[in-house]
Amino acid sequence: METSRSKSVETGFEARKRQVRRFLESHNNHLLRFSVCLIFVWFGALKLFPGLSPAESLAGTTLQILSFGWIGPEHSVPLLGFFEIVIGLGLLCRRFLRLTAFILLLHMMGAAAPVVVLPDQVFVQAPFVLTLEGQYILKNIVIVTVALAIGSTIHSKSPLPLSPQSVNLDSERL
Repeated sequence: METSRSKSVETGFEARKRQVRRFLESHNNHLLRFSVCLIFVWFGALKLFPGLSPAESLAGTTLQILSFGWIGPEHSVPLLGFFEIVIGLGLLCRRFLRLTAFILLLHMMGAAAPVVVLPDQVFVQAPFVLTLEGQYILKNIVIVTVALAIGSTIHSKSPLPLSPQSVNLDSERL
């Protein structure tokens, strides 16, 4: 037998769930942009100060290889840090979002380069057992996916293309 108290608790819970869903639907793009911004600004700032970034050696060696020795780690790592900060701040500025997304994708291609140019620093046992640096590179798949999701909404009114309404889901079931 269902009591009125249990109905009101369920109704209250459902109402709260709808409020949270509406908030997330209307703010998810901002939350994604801010979280990726935080990652890029934080990691970029670490690269500006020698010895602070755990990725400093890997990034410096990779950039030295990719530049055929023209740019040494002492210059390339702070420059990379600067660009990471620019990418992060660009994600907050909607005006340059398309350019920022493009630069972010280029950066991610460079960030994946150690898999090819320094596999001994990425794999303990190729292709499945990754070093900590390899795991760091692999997580960039998430950042690329977020960048694509953000980029897909640049000229859109909806926060994300896969909102419950755009895929004809019954939003009351979510």
